[in-house]
Amino acid sequence: MLGSEVFSVRLGGIYALQRLAEEHPEQYHVQIMQLLCAYVRNPTGQASIQVLRYEDGKPVYGPREDVQAVMYAIGNRSDADMALERAAENFRLDLRNVPLYHSHLSNLNLSYADLESANLSGARLNGAKLYSARLYRARLSSASLDDADFSYAFLTEADFSYASLSGTEFFNASLSRANLSNAILNGANFFFASLDGANLSDAHLPSADLSNTHLRDADLTRTSFYEVWLPDDDPSPANGLMQGQLDQARSVADSPPLLEGVLDAETGEQLVWRGKPLDEDP
Repeated sequence: MLGSEVFSVRLGGIYALQRLAEEHPEQYHVQIMQLLCAYVRNPTGQASIQVLRYEDGKPVYGPREDVQAVMYAIGNRSDADMALERAAENFRLDLRNVPLYHSHLSNLNLSYADLESANLSGARLNGAKLYSARLYRARLSSASLDDADFSYAFLTEADFSYASLSGTEFFNASLSRANLSNAILNGANFFFASLDGANLSDAHLPSADLSNTHLRDADLTRTSFYEVWLPDDDPSPANGLMQGQLDQARSVADSPPLLEGVLDAETGEQLVWRGKPLDEDP
């Protein structure tokens, strides 16, 4: 059924497999997840994308409806299902290199998935669970990721530029050399996260928690640690940051980070910019 050229037949096959995995998880869940992931990587037919809509007269492309249905089946698995996956030898959802730009994945559970080099640009992932997921070099530019959970995720060199990440959980995540330029990170939690070498230029981090965050050689050019757009709303500035952390970061010499009202978590004193110029050798 998945190999059929008829869309309705393929969709019926997807729903039948999803139901079989739900009714007989111990026998079939892992095998069906392997099959569904393979379908997302190599769907039936020549083109895995379609025109979703037009904006300013230009087409916006995204995954076909059957591919989107497979992602719903994968992302709605239960905690018991994930326990079966963890018990299986060398199993991880294999979604490497998949083209899922402009897809709708909000509130889906993709924890532990391997999304290396996946293209999720412009995707909707609000509230999605990506606990311990692997997103090395994944593309998430302009994606909607508010309240998503990336705890313990491997996000090295991932591209989050221009993404919306308000309230997103990055507890103990690896974001080394990630691109977060122009990202909206209001209230994001970076507790114990690694941002070494990350690009945070022009990013917005009011109310973000930066306790024990690693910022060695991070680019903080014009990074705003308080709300500069809507000052009347008076949200709290970023918290948890200490002068020693800040001193390890970098910025363009004449465009330092914006630190008004951001206090040292240890001393309570106003933080000041003393980091190295971006073009200076380590």
